[in-house]
Amino acid sequence: MTNPKTLGVLLFDEFELLDVFGPCEAYGVRDLGGAFRIIMTAAQAGPIASAPKRIAR
Repeated sequence: MTNPKTLGVLLFDEFELLDVFGPCEAYGVRDLGGAFRIIMTAAQAGPIASAPKRIAR
């Protein structure tokens, strides 16, 4: 596919890992012919602490 749709994932302090990486796996890891491009974003640049305080970079 030449024009993949962008799927944005909003990270916030103490986010739940499953809430982020479950959808990422469903849309990004599976072979969907390049239909999606996944980006992660947050209010500020830098590491974001997930619950319980693990750091996503």
